[in-house]
Amino acid sequence: MRAKKFNRFVTNFLFIIVIMITSNNQAQERNNWVPKNYTITGIWNFSIKSNVKYLVFGEDFKTNRGPDVKVYLSKKRIEDIDKRESVDEGGVFLGEIKFSGSQEFKIPESINLKEYKSIVVHCQKYSAVWGGSNID
Repeated sequence: MRAKKFNRFVTNFLFIIVIMITSNNQAQERNNWVPKNYTITGIWNFSIKSNVKYLVFGEDFKTNRGPDVKVYLSKKRIEDIDKRESVDEGGVFLGEIKFSGSQEFKIPESINLKEYKSIVVHCQKYSAVWGGSNID
């Protein structure tokens, strides 16, 4: 009788562990862009490959063209960022964007995503915020 209870316990425990691992490794896709100066559409998510974190824009990503347009992590929520705010100070630069299609940006190893509240698409040359999305 004890052996059956123990086996049931182990089976349930392993099932819970598998569910937790699976849910942590699957990226949650998001499509909640908030426009500031321009519209941004498409799915984005965070992924981990070989212990390296990435911000990934899906194949359906699209926004207006412009000069010097980059993506940043910000410690502010997108609602708290003005259309003409410079986000490069205090933000984490991830890379220059292509204006459509799939792309990924490596997140520096030292960055704890829990400290950041949004991703922001920003034209550095004119301090124009295209738009962004809250992380949480």
